[in-house]
Amino acid sequence: MTRRTLVIALAALTTAALVTLRALDAQTPPAGDHTAHLKAWDTHKTLAQASPYKAMTWSYLGPTNISGRMTDVAVADHGESRRLYAGSCCGGAWASDDLGQTWQPIFENQASTSIGALAVAPSNPDILWIGTGESNIFRSSYTGVGVFRSTDNAKTFQHMGLTDTGTIGRIVVHPTNPDIVYVASAGQEWMENPMRGVFKTTNGGRTWTHVLKISAKTGVNDLAMDPKDPNTLYAAAWQRQRRKWNDPRVEEGFNESLIYKSTDAGKTWTKLTNGLPPSNKSGRIGLAVAPSNADVVYAFYDNYECDTRAASPDAQGRGANPGGSAARCPIIGNQVYRSNDKGASWTLMSGQGDAQRAFMKGMSNTYAWVFGNIRVDPTDENTIYTLALGVSVSNDGGKTFRRFGGNMGGDNHAMWIDPKNTKFMLSGNDSGFRVTTDGGATWRRANLPTETFFDIAFDMDTPFHVIGSVQDHGSYRGVVDIRNGRDNLKPVPFENAPGGEYTTHEIDPRNSNIVYSDKLSRTDLSIPAAPRGGQPGPPAGAAPAGAGAQAGPRRTTNILPAVEPGEDPLRMQVLAPILLSPHDPDTVYFGAQSLYRSKNRGDTWEKLTQDQSYNDKSRIGDIPHQLIITISESPKKKGLVYTGTDDGRLYLSIDEGKEWTELTSRLSPKKEWIGKVLASKYDEGTVYVAQQGRYDEDFAVRLYKSTDFGKTFKSIAGNIPGGPINMIREDPDSPNVLYASNDFGVYVTTNGGARWEVLGGNLPSVNVMDFIIHPRDRMLVIATHGRGAWTIDVSAFKNR
Repeated sequence: MTRRTLVIALAALTTAALVTLRALDAQTPPAGDHTAHLKAWDTHKTLAQASPYKAMTWSYLGPTNISGRMTDVAVADHGESRRLYAGSCCGGAWASDDLGQTWQPIFENQASTSIGALAVAPSNPDILWIGTGESNIFRSSYTGVGVFRSTDNAKTFQHMGLTDTGTIGRIVVHPTNPDIVYVASAGQEWMENPMRGVFKTTNGGRTWTHVLKISAKTGVNDLAMDPKDPNTLYAAAWQRQRRKWNDPRVEEGFNESLIYKSTDAGKTWTKLTNGLPPSNKSGRIGLAVAPSNADVVYAFYDNYECDTRAASPDAQGRGANPGGSAARCPIIGNQVYRSNDKGASWTLMSGQGDAQRAFMKGMSNTYAWVFGNIRVDPTDENTIYTLALGVSVSNDGGKTFRRFGGNMGGDNHAMWIDPKNTKFMLSGNDSGFRVTTDGGATWRRANLPTETFFDIAFDMDTPFHVIGSVQDHGSYRGVVDIRNGRDNLKPVPFENAPGGEYTTHEIDPRNSNIVYSDKLSRTDLSIPAAPRGGQPGPPAGAAPAGAGAQAGPRRTTNILPAVEPGEDPLRMQVLAPILLSPHDPDTVYFGAQSLYRSKNRGDTWEKLTQDQSYNDKSRIGDIPHQLIITISESPKKKGLVYTGTDDGRLYLSIDEGKEWTELTSRLSPKKEWIGKVLASKYDEGTVYVAQQGRYDEDFAVRLYKSTDFGKTFKSIAGNIPGGPINMIREDPDSPNVLYASNDFGVYVTTNGGARWEVLGGNLPSVNVMDFIIHPRDRMLVIATHGRGAWTIDVSAFKNR
């Protein structure tokens, strides 16, 4: 096909194609319909049972030397024994019957394995409640589908409703009546919804009453019960909205974040304001009542009032505003307030003196919306713990704080203190679960297999390696060794690899030592690493990054494209795409708001496009957005390149980037995140596109194929029960075999998408973010966000 013919063909979008796409839209569930997600899981289970590939088994690869983000902990006291529970952000719930030495999954096959809250009934340790949907609102948080209850010591679970809540911050069970339960719903992450506030059941979850309803923008993230009077409750309301371009900050017009109190078991509520920050300046709030003195209540505030003593950030960003780029002034940040009269009045306790003010400001740095829990020692009303970047402790009621816990890990979300022995404590943070028996002097980590990968890449070594980035850990490399068999591979520790916690990777297929990563660098693993403390940067006055190769061998070279004078700074997704050309591995593509190409491994760059996003200035904030998120060059034709953006634009160039055609209007719906674009290796005109609805609370399956260079698209979603689709790839040897992943698992089709089957029979429910199929060894390896890396033998699909 000539270039002129192709341009004419691209311009000839038919009415019939538009009608078809509109019809597909009409069949999808509305945004925010978590019931549809729940039903999709039921269909997935049915497909899994009937799959002709259910006898195929997945092998967990690891990494065995790290773990993943924990959101809550709980303890069931059975008298002579105790059962520990740990909830993962994205990898289900786990139980230990030997004080954390060994663990078993108890909640891994559900529509959502994102855990927001755990609660054991105080009067019956066999009853465990699980609230799904992490309420910390990370940039990699996942939706929930309501609450579940077990009455048999976590052997089985029953869904008990509240499906559309989205995220659950806390569950509180009545101390003597296990049928009375309160649930704090923070609401859906990406859209306003009415299922926010406090819900109550008096019949074990058969029915619910919305006892505290504030607005569709404001939920309740924390809930505390008076230990002496179960009719008295305190609720922390949080008005928040996650946006694609901004974290959930206090926005102009917000005025609903405050503390509520009920003294009649939730029938009526009173606002508590005396001595507390104003509601229009309040962010996330944590609550705790002192078990030893119910008159004492603590509140851990993220205060958005202007800090008149703060200095402006310097050129290096030191002194960054905790309120984010949208705040009009440097904000105060974390504060601790105390009430000695059950919330009638409050006193600011923390931040007395310059040193303590600085300590409090650094407690959460710019991330106070991620943390915000507070705990009180069961026997001492003056000893309190704040959970943030680290854990901090005060022994004087909040007047002075110091760091606590030594090696307990960072980004803290959960803590339990034994009321019988306060030296025995449990902790949950981004690096996993920990236990101490000596009051925090030392901590033992349990490496639960809940690692949170973002991407995965492979090399051509024998045996081959995979590299991926892991949230809050960095990048890791592990071996996939099939020399002793292709099934039941044993999990292994992974080693450190180039790149940070948010990065994509590309590995030179000719030389496995050359790794591209980390927005943007090129690493040569054959060169010894720099001494501990990091490799020094270029000397003052050196050429800018990307201007040319640096003299002398360097293990890691910064190859970020330089910005020309007068141009906007580079905006890069945290997972900014890197692509090595299938025709020449020295050719590197890199996506920011524009597409860049280097033909000499990143030493010099050419800018191939202008800003390919909508570039809506009102949507530029703390989170990089309106950027290229996926790139694909046709393996059949050099220079035939597709790009997709996170604000829903799709482009094609057939002439090595000289001219570009926008294909966005060919897709449905318009302006939805282009999760993946994949040019076929078998046919020049074929391309696959997966649209990602996660960031619109949209769980439709949006998976398309074009055989005419994007002139028209048809859905190949087939019988895949639910979205979003995270990844699609072709089989390396079989044109009709495709693989796709969603938040439930992996699917395979042998007829080009007419019908899909669940791949394998033992994979837990988890978000499969990325996967590869090794072309030589034919092992498919997945990067999950919650259960680490897994592999399965797909040699049976060769030449199908």
